[in-house]
Amino acid sequence: MAIPPTTRGWRRGLLAVYQALVPRSLRPRARAEALVIRHSAGRIVAGPFAGMRYFAQPAGDAWSNRVLGAYEKEIHPWLESLRSQAIDHVVNVGAADGYYAVALATIYPEARVDAYETLAEKHPVIRSLAELNGVSDRVHVRGAADTEELSAVVGRSSNTLVMMDIEGFEMELADPSRVPALRHSTLLIEVHDELRPGVAEMLRARFRDSHDLKVVRQQPRTVDDLSIRSRIYDRWLLALIREDRPTKQEYFLFVPRQ
Repeated sequence: MAIPPTTRGWRRGLLAVYQALVPRSLRPRARAEALVIRHSAGRIVAGPFAGMRYFAQPAGDAWSNRVLGAYEKEIHPWLESLRSQAIDHVVNVGAADGYYAVALATIYPEARVDAYETLAEKHPVIRSLAELNGVSDRVHVRGAADTEELSAVVGRSSNTLVMMDIEGFEMELADPSRVPALRHSTLLIEVHDELRPGVAEMLRARFRDSHDLKVVRQQPRTVDDLSIRSRIYDRWLLALIREDRPTKQEYFLFVPRQ
């Protein structure tokens, strides 16, 4: 049922009064965030990257989610299973702040990591996170990737892991006809069919003859996903790990056939 305009007006007014009277640091969400800061002490507290050093203060919308170990929890079983592979090269396309690039460098101590990120302002952030975790010698920060660049970087070893989160441009880059070495690589791709309709089916077709495919869809977060609990702040902690995506996100894991 639609909320009457007069009711919406009252709600906006009450919210404005609340925001004027209650300092941000005393609001429940901020108190929950402060609880995460104290509990984490600059490290990821749960999930496949537990123990990894991370930014000690909130940085970006996903900070609490990552620190609490619930970020993209749907792919955690895959990340755990990939630990048993002798990965010696990671290519992370769409590295953002370096969370995955650096995390994968920590769990694969012999691997070279090429982190591609289009936004140049993110590059020092990735480098600082790599330095914080003592892997800066193995994490190589690069700019935008294209198929020519990937063809030069991705080797023909089945011990290569390619991870992509590039807002639909997987249609252009995850193409074995243009990057032949992808036929021998393990691929973990966040699929953006809502941005590029048909990309999911296209990826299935491209790797049907060379890879086995696993698919998982985003699931709602519950209090069971919280690695720290508080009777007072559980509701707000849950809000911090909620991933409000426009559609049910799909992830593809392509494993090359031996």
